[in-house]
Amino acid sequence: MSGEDKVRMTVDIYGTQYKLVSKSSPSYIKQMAALVNDQMHKIAESSPRLDLPKIAVLAAVNMADEWSRMRQDFESVLERQRQLEQASEELERLSERHAQLQQELETERERLAKLEAERGEQQASRERAESEAAALRAELEPLRDRLSTLDSELAESRERLNGQLELSGELERKLAETLERAREFEGRCAAEAQEAERRGERIRELEQAKQELERRAAEQAKERDGLRAKIASQEAQLSKQAEAERQMQERLTTQEKRASELEQRLQATEQARGDAAKRLAEREQQYAELSDQLDGLQEQLSGQQQEIELQVALYNELQELSEAKERELREQAAAAETLLAEQAREAE
Repeated sequence: MSGEDKVRMTVDIYGTQYKLVSKSSPSYIKQMAALVNDQMHKIAESSPRLDLPKIAVLAAVNMADEWSRMRQDFESVLERQRQLEQASEELERLSERHAQLQQELETERERLAKLEAERGEQQASRERAESEAAALRAELEPLRDRLSTLDSELAESRERLNGQLELSGELERKLAETLERAREFEGRCAAEAQEAERRGERIRELEQAKQELERRAAEQAKERDGLRAKIASQEAQLSKQAEAERQMQERLTTQEKRASELEQRLQATEQARGDAAKRLAEREQQYAELSDQLDGLQEQLSGQQQEIELQVALYNELQELSEAKERELREQAAAAETLLAEQAREAE
């Protein structure tokens, strides 16, 4: 640095004139010199027996202590700034998590809408099945009536057949009596035999009618079994549809619970985000205050560093002056001793 950039001036520190050279302004140099002068006077007032070098050293130590404390404050401010940055990162993570939960909620809502659509389709299918079942029941009623009628006819036919069988037994008994009488009355036997043949034919006709009724009864029983199987199939289908609807209802209930849980989590996340935003605002305000304090501390630190540099320079100059004064005193003492020795020799 050239000599034109430096400032040369003389300052008074603790009663001694010092010529200082610095690139700072004259007012700043005077301020630093006054600060060192005050420190040395305070130390001298508190400890009057200390000599100049010790006073200068203690003043430098005190100012170094102040500089160290300001440096610790500066590091504390930096630590608080780092905490604010961590809080900001945490808020960003919470925002990302909130967006993710919002997306999951939208997905669940879409799935819920699909399930609602499926439920509507299931409801429509159930209604169609119920209408078909109602139609089948309507068709089944005439068949049941017909089956009841056929059962009644079958019962009547069986009653008539039993009556015919009883009549046939009675005729057989009469035929036996007639045969016995035929042995006695051959003339009447032929007529009775013809009557018996006619009655035998009647019995065969009744047997054929009985077989026809039994065949019709078997067909009706088969038809009735088919109707019962069809009814059982329809009831099984209705049961399956009811089970499917119940499962769908359970799925819908589960999805609604999950959607409710997601909404609660979203509300909690939004609340946490609001709290984090409040904390961030508070920390930003603190950060602004700390930034102002940091700027002040940096200015003070810069001033303290320059002040320490001046104090070191002053201390060096004071040390040199002290050594020069000590040499001067030693020379004066040596001269005084020499003078005393000469005077002693002259006195002898």
